[in-house]
Amino acid sequence: ASGFSLDLDGDGVPDDCKPDCDGDGVPDYIEIFYGTHLDCNGNEVPDDCDLQSGTSLDCNGNGIPDECEADCNGNGFDDTCDLSNGTSQDCNGNFEPDECDIANGIELDCNGNGIPDSCDLLAMTSMDCNANGIPDECDIATGLSADCDGDGVPDECQIDGNPNLDLNLNGILDSCECQVEGYCTTSPNSVGSGALISYSGTAFVSFNDLTLIGTGLPANEFGLFFYGPNQINVANGNGILCVGGLFRLSPTLSNASGTAAFSLDLTQPPAAGAQIDAGETWNFQLWYRDPSGGGAGYNFSDALSITFCP
Repeated sequence: ASGFSLDLDGDGVPDDCKPDCDGDGVPDYIEIFYGTHLDCNGNEVPDDCDLQSGTSLDCNGNGIPDECEADCNGNGFDDTCDLSNGTSQDCNGNFEPDECDIANGIELDCNGNGIPDSCDLLAMTSMDCNANGIPDECDIATGLSADCDGDGVPDECQIDGNPNLDLNLNGILDSCECQVEGYCTTSPNSVGSGALISYSGTAFVSFNDLTLIGTGLPANEFGLFFYGPNQINVANGNGILCVGGLFRLSPTLSNASGTAAFSLDLTQPPAAGAQIDAGETWNFQLWYRDPSGGGAGYNFSDALSITFCP
């Protein structure tokens, strides 16, 4: 009231009693109001005083409190500092932390590894064999590409690289169309729990290298591999007949270890109607003599179902 002190904001408190963080005789609020000092965080303290007192940080030394600068990941630090100190990466060089590019949809991260897909592809940490701009593992995971053999490479890329992998040109790896599955059950014999059928080679018709193998047989006894289109389950002799509509192959003799083998020649079927072609499923079993097993004196192995490839 005496006029010895100013009160420019009219709050009843003399200006010379108000905060003056830099001690220049001008209250902080006046410097902020007239723009001679900035207060980016709105705490009514000039930014330079916040920085001097440590109330605010300035990681990049540009005179602006970090909380007022871009902080796309919300960690309280200026993005440029995250990039300079390695807290965040900027693989695409756009001066934005990668995690923000991903969060904002600027970049995709289909494999969820925190790295933009474009950078994965550039660094070859992910491959893009079909050149669709998507990492192969994501094509497979989303079903855009098949990977029937589970090797992490889209099937279409394997076929493009080697057309012989899809001889029937149906877009499916021939190796995935070849299926070998066991079925039916073996029966105990004179030497153990029963004979088992297996194979070596492949089910590729073009390779013609399939060998049928029987193990767990009585030593030095005759046997006979056979095959047919039907699966049955009928008690026969001392075991179970698992193949119907059968075609017999030439007899074989088990060795001293109780193993017998027969190499198929797919170009020489044993009878009319027995030709094995690609895409067909045939069932295989082994009949063998077992005079020491009592009963009927013969038995059967379990069975194999084989779907052949080109």
